[in-house]
Amino acid sequence: MASLKACGDEDRRRVAKLEQQLGELQDHVIEQHNKGFDLAVQQVAFFYKIPTDEGKFDSQKAFFKGELLPLAEIPNSSEEVADKEEEERKSRAVRRQATIRQLGGMGGLPGYCKFF
Repeated sequence: MASLKACGDEDRRRVAKLEQQLGELQDHVIEQHNKGFDLAVQQVAFFYKIPTDEGKFDSQKAFFKGELLPLAEIPNSSEEVADKEEEERKSRAVRRQATIRQLGGMGGLPGYCKFF
C-alpha cells in the first residue's frame, strides 16, 4: 500500500511539473506571436510610409461585414452570426410595421393607397 501511495505522489509531482512546463511554453508561443506581429507592423510602416502612432491602429478591433468593430462585438461562430442576422431582420421588420401603422394613421402617403 505504501508503494502505491509513493507512486501516486510521484505521478502528481510529474503532472505538476508538466503543467508548469506547458504554461511556460504557452507563454513563449504568445510572446513570439506578439513579436512577429510587432515586426510586421514596423515593416508596413516602413515600406508603405503609414504612421502607426496616430491611434488609428487597434489590435483589439477587426473588420466584420465591412465595419471595423471591437473584437468583443464580433460573433465567434457562424451560429452567432446567424442569430445576430435574425435579430437584425426582426428589428427591421418591427420598425417597418411601426412605420406602416404610423403612415396608415395619417391616411397614407400622397399618391399611394392607404395601408390599413
